[in-house]
This record gives sequence, C-alpha cells and structure tokens, in this order.
Amino acid sequence: MLLEAGVVKALFSNLQGFKDYDSLLSEIYGYLDASYNFKYLTDSLQVLDNLLNFTSGITNIAEYANVMRTLLEQGNFDKLKGVLDIIFADIKDKKIEYKRLASDITEVNCFA
Repeated sequence: MLLEAGVVKALFSNLQGFKDYDSLLSEIYGYLDASYNFKYLTDSLQVLDNLLNFTSGITNIAEYANVMRTLLEQGNFDKLKGVLDIIFADIKDKKIEYKRLASDITEVNCFA
C-alpha cells in the first residue's frame, strides 16, 4: 500500500530537503547561508529503515520482489548519494562544522 502511494519515492526525493535556503530569513535578515535540518534527514532514513525491516515479514515472493525493486531503484541510490555529496562537500568547504554535525546527529538519537 505504501509503495502504491509512492511513499518510498517521496522519501528519497525529499532527502535533499535537509539543506534549505530560507527565503524568509534571506528577505528579512539578509541571511543567505543554508540551514541544515538533520532531524528531517534522519527521520526520513528511519522510515526507510523501518520499511526494510518490514520486508523481512513478507512471505509472498512476488510481493517481496516488488518491494525490493522499488527500494533498490538506481534513482533512489543516486538521491542518497546526492545527500552524502552535499554533506561531505559542505564539511570540506567548512559550511558545516564537523563538531556541530557530530552533536546534531548524536542529539537525533533515532537509530539507538
């Protein structure tokens, strides 16, 4: 049902939404740097993780194959790679402080 509703594709498509340029902040305060929402990113990844865990209970091989085909589409991996590329590039360019990133991710705590 989730697959038919396009939830998996939406989750992968929205992954890059963790980095945002807020037009309101730009307009009012002249703030032009990106804002990072790691909670948003980890929540999306947690839902995807839950979907993968759900597949372990599927006994119908055709249904299992359909779920895995959707989860493992190349486009989904490309979107996930895009997120990782953004994170690593922004750390390299010192737009994300590594220590802040470590504390932000630790505070999320959803994979514990």
